[in-house]
Amino acid sequence: MSGLDLLLFRVINRDLSNGVFDLLMPAVTDPDPFVLPFALVGIGLVVWGGRKGRLVVVMALLLLLASNAVSELFKLWIQRPRPCQALEAVRVLVGCSGGSFSFPSSHAANITAQAALFASSYRPWALPLFLVAAVVGYSRVYVGVHYPADVVGGVVVGLICAAIFIRLRLESEVTTYCLGGGGKRVRPALLLLSARVCGYDGGERGVDLAVVAEFMHVATLIHDDIIDNAQKRRGQPSANARWGPHVSVLAGDFLYSHSIQRLVSDGDFRILKAFADATVAMTEGEILELRWHRNPDILYQDYLTVITYKTAALFSASCRSGALIAGVDETRVEALTEYGLNLGIGFQLVDDALDFTANEEILGKPVGNDLLEGKVTYPLIYVLHQHRSPEQDEIRRLLCNGQLQQAEVERIRRYVTEGGGVRAAVEEARNHLRKAREQLVSFPETTARRSLEMLVDFIAEREW
Repeated sequence: MSGLDLLLFRVINRDLSNGVFDLLMPAVTDPDPFVLPFALVGIGLVVWGGRKGRLVVVMALLLLLASNAVSELFKLWIQRPRPCQALEAVRVLVGCSGGSFSFPSSHAANITAQAALFASSYRPWALPLFLVAAVVGYSRVYVGVHYPADVVGGVVVGLICAAIFIRLRLESEVTTYCLGGGGKRVRPALLLLSARVCGYDGGERGVDLAVVAEFMHVATLIHDDIIDNAQKRRGQPSANARWGPHVSVLAGDFLYSHSIQRLVSDGDFRILKAFADATVAMTEGEILELRWHRNPDILYQDYLTVITYKTAALFSASCRSGALIAGVDETRVEALTEYGLNLGIGFQLVDDALDFTANEEILGKPVGNDLLEGKVTYPLIYVLHQHRSPEQDEIRRLLCNGQLQQAEVERIRRYVTEGGGVRAAVEEARNHLRKAREQLVSFPETTARRSLEMLVDFIAEREW
């Protein structure tokens, strides 16, 4: 657990003696009138000032550190310490005495030292900056210069408090960015339409569970982009490209956690189990996909298992949950569960075909992206298991060699398209979509059923 996470944990659990107020008290009670204003200004600028505000605070802190370092060096030069005294100065500056680590009994030193740990979990560049701040805090003990170190301590406390608010705001910013990035919203639509086709008259419960379906889907996208180091998602920079893996993985975890919270609040164990099973399946699918990474020997059955777990499981859970909240008999619940499963398989097969043929602007991600990420999908599997040829052997060699160049990606795309791989994937997708449509026969002719049938047609013909 990082320093900032530990601080948040303590505050949430009301362990305030070691929490944020323990860090704030020195700034509040310090007799120096400059300390508290600096802390408050730090909070205001960093939380509400945006990037420019944070830049102002960082520049002010750097200025204070520089001026303090000059004053400390000047003081040492005036004192002209003997070599043994200089060595002791260094030992005190780094917080060591007699070979053991100890905090000097100075509020400013303690604050800056702890800030070095807390702030480093917020921004990558914060660690060296605040380590310098910690050294400045320690320097107070040796040279006795109080004012600069106290001011730095106050500013750092302000930044600690700001970091708490920023972590929460950043979490909201990342999830809002990902949820608002477009997409087809197929999974929540499936849940609501499945409930409606079973006679459910709508209501807040259905919407809450539809939100769970979308949250879980977006969480998987965020985590997938981290694993694949994807730079684009839905035509815009991915969360991983914009905020980095550390923030992105927390955003994905937040969406998963919030989904579980909503499911627990709903109170239906059957729905909780459906989504829990889907979550486990999606994780297993990701692991299986990594196992077959850049492996041209993967068979269709292995690929089918991967896409069933990674994609179709959540489709199926969404449809099943919709039927469950409507309270229909087990036969209809299973019919919609099977509908979602086959729809999800068909959806992913079409998606894999589009990676070889689609327009990048319409698709919202680079064409050939699966190849660049080392994913061997059905169109490629199909042509690799046809009659062996020198060209096929060369394609296998390229896949096994590691990161592909753009020219190599284009070569493989042409080989797959001309070899009938895309056509075979589309045909296989239509087989599963046909099975999905068959599951709707037992339901009455309603607007909801027609919508579910239209969704089958949309997936079969989609270009994005």
